Amino acid sequence: MSARGTTSTAAAPRDPVIEPDELSLLAAFRLLDVRDAEAFQADHAASAVRVPVELWEAAAKTGETSFENISYWESAIADLGVTESVPAVVYDDGRMTEAARVWFILQYFGAEALIVNGGWPAIRERRELLAKASEAPG
Repeated sequence: MSARGTTSTAAAPRDPVIEPDELSLLAAFRLLDVRDAEAFQADHAASAVRVPVELWEAAAKTGETSFENISYWESAIADLGVTESVPAVVYDDGRMTEAARVWFILQYFGAEALIVNGGWPAIRERRELLAKASEAPG
């Protein structure tokens, strides 16, 4: 990943929103759940990694971990198992608010990311669409 402000030969922007049916078109992806901890514990995709949005939001507002601290954010993103070779697919509770925040941060720090249209409600009963999601790290 290249941090914001570095030279990159990026392709033309594409729609950041992916329809659930289009997940099968991806060769592989890292699935990120950005719902709160309680919702994640209640039910989530087996291969999903929970993004601690509450911590990310606080970190973005704190001087020592603000977006200027590139190493902090690159480490936080890497801890989720996000790499340059596999896009991150983000879902939330369906409102796409938290998913958009995480998408922005991932994009800002050079990670390819997509947001699932409709979030968890759109994919909960269609787990076969998640077959190409890479396993959670750890």
